[in-house]
Amino acid sequence: MSLRESIMQKIMICILTAPMELKAEEMMLLIGRNLIRKGKNIFFPLRFLLRDRKDKILAGFTFVELLIVVILLSVVSALSIPNFRNTYYNFLLSDTSHNLTYLMRYAQASAIAERANFRLNFDSEYNKYWLTKSTEEEGDFVRISGKFGKAFDLSDNIAVKADSMTINFYPDGKIDRTSIYLSNVNDKFYTITTEGQSGYVQEYDYKKE
Repeated sequence: MSLRESIMQKIMICILTAPMELKAEEMMLLIGRNLIRKGKNIFFPLRFLLRDRKDKILAGFTFVELLIVVILLSVVSALSIPNFRNTYYNFLLSDTSHNLTYLMRYAQASAIAERANFRLNFDSEYNKYWLTKSTEEEGDFVRISGKFGKAFDLSDNIAVKADSMTINFYPDGKIDRTSIYLSNVNDKFYTITTEGQSGYVQEYDYKKE
């Protein structure tokens, strides 16, 4: 009997005598151990392929199959990345608009509560915005304290256009009448408007003319 026939015979014996509930990978491991113990592992080097769980999983795939999986994953990634980027830009625009609207409503409420003028400021490039509060000296404004007093950065992917670089909030609840337009690279728009006399701050998920 040749060496190859001897190995195949031992494999069949292992299969026929193994318990029925034995899993496939356990069966392969049993066969491999049997052959290795006999010193006849030339055609069945399972001691290398099944060294740990990771190797057990990889042992079930050929190189061609793994290559196909890698190619498919690359194609799916290439198709999904642009959609993910657009979704992220739209989310960023929405989040920025919501935060700015909230800050403006906070400024209005604070002006009423503290009986002082509050002001929303934009820098010259519309890259940042922050709140200030009037002091006892007429015409002077200082940045408010706390988390609402910091300068908020605007993303480079968001363009801002406003009627004025400053918006005033008054103790009687009135606000300077203005419109703020925010847009992104996907031509998605948000509009924030203020009604001077009524003091309403409204947000729209489109460009409101």
